[in-house]
Amino acid sequence: AAAAAAAAPDQGTDGAATSERVRVIASAPPTPRRARAKARPRRRSSTRRPARRRAQPQRAIAFGSLAIQSKSAAGTHLWANVLLDGKPVGRTPLTLERVRVGRHLVVVRRAGYTPARAWVWVRPGQRSRARLRLSAAGR
Repeated sequence: AAAAAAAAPDQGTDGAATSERVRVIASAPPTPRRARAKARPRRRSSTRRPARRRAQPQRAIAFGSLAIQSKSAAGTHLWANVLLDGKPVGRTPLTLERVRVGRHLVVVRRAGYTPARAWVWVRPGQRSRARLRLSAAGR
């Protein structure tokens, strides 16, 4: 019994020596890992991707209005075709209620007259005015 008591501290519950059990656990083969696919070398391109931007809150698009009139060189009111930023929008006298805020090119044209141009600033919630004079062609 004394021999068994002396042997007890060196043995575990399964009868194997404690030092052996640790050695067995430490020398266990590592678990197999999934084989990694070969990494493709990155190509350097001359164009870089733009950096991702954080989503910014949408700003409300502001609008203003624009009143356009045309007169002859003598000062009488004339109707004329109106172009706003190169697009036809109507005839004078004309009021456009929903024009984006910012700088716009207004052109008025009429047969027999030289086209008149003006840059106009439209401000949010305000009415801007463009008064253009048409001069007869050839004068």
